[in-house]
Amino acid sequence: MKFKTLFILVLTFSVGVSSFAQEKKMSKFKSLKIGYITETLELTTDEAEKFWPIYNLHYDNIHKIRHSVNRKLRGDLNNPEKLNAMSNEEAQVILDKLLKQDSEMQKEQALMFSKLEDILPAKKLLKLHKAEGDFNRKILEQYRKRREAAAAKEKK
Repeated sequence: MKFKTLFILVLTFSVGVSSFAQEKKMSKFKSLKIGYITETLELTTDEAEKFWPIYNLHYDNIHKIRHSVNRKLRGDLNNPEKLNAMSNEEAQVILDKLLKQDSEMQKEQALMFSKLEDILPAKKLLKLHKAEGDFNRKILEQYRKRREAAAAKEKK
């Protein structure tokens, strides 16, 4: 119920209020992620002080890379009519951009892990890799459950 109410309020207010709500959600998301990773990795205070600035910089860079390309291409890729009407040359340009994006994200991740090797042992770095995937799966699972519950509620 709270999610539905929040959604209606966000749509009602101006873009400024909308962006504020998104920042608040992102802040909550980041807090949950920080807690999950800290607990999973069992970071000491000293490790955490060195780890989080590097990790946050990496996360912000990945976010920028992902969204810089996706914003431009989202419309074309999510519209079946545009996708079907696209020439092979246009499709190749988009494919090249997506491949470049993947490459940049891999480079950023490799850079982060190389910096973290001086701070954390290899075992904790493997746990980090697993924890990121596990956290994302849990968040998506919760999101799906909420959507299904809201859809079931609307049908009644």
